Parts: sequence; structure tokens; C-alpha cells
Amino acid sequence: MTLPDSDSVLASMPIGFMAVDGDWTITHLNPAAEPMLLVAAEDLVGRNYWDAYPANRGDDSEFGRTYRRAMAERVRSTVEAFYPDPLNRWYQVEAVPIDGGLHFYFTDVTERRVAQDRLAVLESIGAELGGTLDLDAAVARIPRLVVPRLAEGCLLTVIDPDGRPRDVGSWHVDPEPRRLIERYAEVRLADLPADAPLLRALRGGETVSFSGAQALASLPEGEAREIFLGVGIGHAVTLPLQGHGRVVGALTLLMSRPGPPSEADLGTAHQVADRIGLVLDNARLFDEQRQLAEGLQRSLLTAPLQPDYAEIVVRYTPAAEAARVGGDWYDAFVQPSGATMLVIGDVAGHDTEAAATMGQLRALLRGIATFSDGLPAEVLSGLDGAMRQLQVGTYATA
Repeated sequence: MTLPDSDSVLASMPIGFMAVDGDWTITHLNPAAEPMLLVAAEDLVGRNYWDAYPANRGDDSEFGRTYRRAMAERVRSTVEAFYPDPLNRWYQVEAVPIDGGLHFYFTDVTERRVAQDRLAVLESIGAELGGTLDLDAAVARIPRLVVPRLAEGCLLTVIDPDGRPRDVGSWHVDPEPRRLIERYAEVRLADLPADAPLLRALRGGETVSFSGAQALASLPEGEAREIFLGVGIGHAVTLPLQGHGRVVGALTLLMSRPGPPSEADLGTAHQVADRIGLVLDNARLFDEQRQLAEGLQRSLLTAPLQPDYAEIVVRYTPAAEAARVGGDWYDAFVQPSGATMLVIGDVAGHDTEAAATMGQLRALLRGIATFSDGLPAEVLSGLDGAMRQLQVGTYATA
């Protein structure tokens, strides 16, 4: 049995391989490595590694720190990190010391990292928005969950109930641009032209990708334009926040690099925008239903009757935010005998159905009490029988 030589093994390996000597000169690159590094072997072999990959020179580079340690201490080391322009990819690398140099075995793990980042962003947004009583404050924090996973900067816009856009949150990875973007969010809406990317996204549900130069050219002279120029934006994308059949806002991602985001990054951004849109719309629908139910409930709870011999005062205060709406009721009226009957009742539930059932039972109890002129026990027995006869499918206490 003839064993293949080392060159044949390296050439057939499905993972990337690179070799450097003790002076950091690249001596070998296998075929699998070429598409991962976007370079042909003949253009790389013979070059100094640090000249070929200058982003790894500094101490802030995980790759550089790991490789120098592996070379100096002769220890096998593994690293997973991001290499910026022109690659803009994630790599997992194992650096193996050999006599006179290092061998690198590596794979492109960008797709896995993008999927992890996408899941992390979605989980963060779900945790931030889910179960909160202060939705406005939670929404304002969303841009800092998006940055820097999707972009260096972010603006979040919502449409108010009156149909007007309002910037509710902003963030940037760097402190100085962060301050500028915060001010930009305060002033930009007044200066936006009708064909601005934000307004196109809000109006037609369109995702708009545009360069920083295009955005700058569309802004009229004024404070917003000066701020935008100072931030230094290379490219931006505005995505509509889609609710249930309507646009409820927009997410604008601001990138320092000049080119548009990759398809994978854009797919992640769409998922994030869709999640935000549905949460916002669900919150709005819930609030609209709550206001409708509360209005219905309070319209049914009329002011109590004031007999000549007594003063009846009512104070209606929900025990908690979740209990603002439902089937609670009070009543006071005079029976034919002249007795004043006071009622406090509660229908199970906290929604418009409970409020409507409350109105039905309140009216039934009034009718039974005035017709029968009975004592409380008789009135409640009559109400219980009426509920069975009319098949009122709920529980109530009184």
C-alpha cells in the first residue's frame, strides 16, 4: 500500500491550510484556502504574513495575539475571530508549531456566526420587549441591541397613532458619533425630502439601501445635514417594521464601510425588523382593545343614585395595570319598598367580552331586584337562575 505524499494530502484537504516559516514568510497555501481568503496561492506564497494581513499586527487582534504566542511559546492554539476588510469573514484557526514555523488549519465559519448573531439579536429583542409594562422605554433600547451586531449605528422610528413618524431610539458603537446621532434623531424628520429612504419605507413598506453620499445629497442645508456629515456614514439601509398588514415604523442601520451589507446580514436585519414590527403592532392592538374595553366598562358604570337620606360615593381604582379592564362593576338603586340596594360584582376576565357580560348581568340584576322587591339573597338566586336560562357562559361573583 502506497501512502500519499504530504502535498497530495494538503491539496485534497477540505479545510484551509497555510504554512509560515520562522520569519513569518508564507511558504504554502492549499487549494481549499484560496476561496476562503479570496486570493490565489501564487499571489500569497513568498509574502510576509503581517504584510499580507495587516489587521492582525496589533495587540487588539485575536489572530495576531494567538499566532505570536504559538510561535514564541511553541504551543498549539485555537482562535475564532473576525477579519475586517477586505475579507469581512469569520474564521476558526488552529495554529500548530512545527520545526521552523507554524501551520495554520482553518475554516470559514461566517454562516454559523451570522446565524448565532441573528438568534442572539432576536432573543435579546424578545426578552427586552416581552412582558414589559413600559413598552416605550423598551423600544428606545432596541438600537443598542442591534449595534454592533448588524451595523455601527442605528435609528428606530415608529408611527404614532395620528400617523406621524417619530424617532424613538438611536445608538452608535462610538461615543462621539452616538452623541451626534442622538441629536440627528431629534432634528432630521423636519428636513427629510418626500423621497427620503425613511419616508419611502414608511409609506410603501420598501427596504431602501443607499450610500452615505446619496443620503447627504438628499438633505437640504441645515443642522441635520451637518450632523450627518460629521458622523461619517458609508452606507445605510432602512427597513420597514411590518405589523399585521400595516407598517408601524422603520429601522435604519448605519454602516461606516462604503459597501452594502451582505445577503446574510440583510436577511438577519429583515428578521429583526419583522420581530420588532410584530411586537409593536401587537402592543398597539392590545392598547386599542384595552382602551375600547375600558371605555365600554366605564360607560356602563353610571353614577350611583343619590337617595334623600344617604350619600353614596364610588371610587373605582384597578388593583394592577393588568386589571384595568374587565367585568368589575358597582351599582346602587332604590327598590319599590324604598330600600336602597348596593351591589359590587365581578365577571371573570379582563377584556371586552367580560365588560360586555358585566353590562348584561348588571342590567339583569337591576331588573330582578326592582321587579321582585326581594332581599339580596333572593335577588342573587334570581340572577343565577336567569344566567342558566339565558346560557350566560361565564362566572361572576356579587
